[in-house]
Amino acid sequence: MTKPRFKKVYIEIGNRCNLHCHFCPQSTLRRQAAQMSVEQFREIVQELAPHTRQFCLHLMGEPLLHEDILALLDVVAAEQGRVALTTNGSMMAERHQRAMLHPAVQQLNISLQSFAGSFGDADDGVYLGRILALCSRALSESPALNINLRLWNAASPGEVLQRNRSLLERLYAHFDLVLPNELSRLGNRLAGRVFVNVQEAFSWPDMPDTPDHAPDSAHKSEPINGQANKRGRCRGGQDMLGVLADGTVVPCCLDSEGELALGQAREGVLKAIASARNHNLVEGFKRGELREALCQRCDYIQRFAR
Repeated sequence: MTKPRFKKVYIEIGNRCNLHCHFCPQSTLRRQAAQMSVEQFREIVQELAPHTRQFCLHLMGEPLLHEDILALLDVVAAEQGRVALTTNGSMMAERHQRAMLHPAVQQLNISLQSFAGSFGDADDGVYLGRILALCSRALSESPALNINLRLWNAASPGEVLQRNRSLLERLYAHFDLVLPNELSRLGNRLAGRVFVNVQEAFSWPDMPDTPDHAPDSAHKSEPINGQANKRGRCRGGQDMLGVLADGTVVPCCLDSEGELALGQAREGVLKAIASARNHNLVEGFKRGELREALCQRCDYIQRFAR
């Protein structure tokens, strides 16, 4: 069997969200609100299904807000594809649970930091209880589904543990476990394929204040160590790519504004990835050079140096 060209293809099926997390650029997004049609989604999936291991329904926005989410998942299933679905965990109506447990969904990522990111110190008992009920349902109905309960909201896994101790203790207690003294970046099993995933917080890369760009806010990036970081490597444009809700093709899943636009999906995603701009970007990565200004402002890229 031929190895797929891309490990992941990120498709933003909509860029609206029902929460306003302080760490997310959603609230200051300069792009117009958009939602991808089922027809456009089908064209993209049919083009790329032979070339990727997984479709990730994530860039900006909450994917469960899409009224045709079940139809979109059926499209991927028809092409024998697999989906990674990332959600803030706040939408738990039956149709949303059916989407999260859809046979096409291989991996479900629930960003637990979203509640505090939107509501601060408000009581998260109902929110967490519904997520744990979903996990129990998944263990019974969809035991092959990988569920990552994400906490990416501190400077290190140790700090994640300290900052979220109460929440983590409730997670572990639900599965009759005792919270360990240390948590691994590689995943911490709760039961079956349900894991707690802890990572450092990161800032979304964004361009500096210019006449063409709106002012940065607290969740946006600053140059690393006060200056542009021109050295580094990334997998963007090589074994991963993204398609924004309006069809703009980008090489990076963190390009919230489409700064690195390579082309339009309606003209062919593979054609866009073959563009001179992406070729220059990838050649730079191979040489350890960050040739795009947005990449030079990205602190997530430092994770590839581990």
